[in-house]
Amino acid sequence: GFPLKNLQSPVNTTLRRFLHGSDAVPAFWNFSLLGGQGGWQSDGCRILHQDDNFTTV
Repeated sequence: GFPLKNLQSPVNTTLRRFLHGSDAVPAFWNFSLLGGQGGWQSDGCRILHQDDNFTTV
């Protein structure tokens, strides 16, 4: 991947939900966390819409 910084517009992504019965968590992979190993981070992410089959973040 490559870094995306200082975007003027948000990036929206719609994902199909395969595992029902669990709550969706909006997050992205931050390659800089944990000394360069990377980890999930949710800052700036939010759920825009969700139904039984799809979630848009």
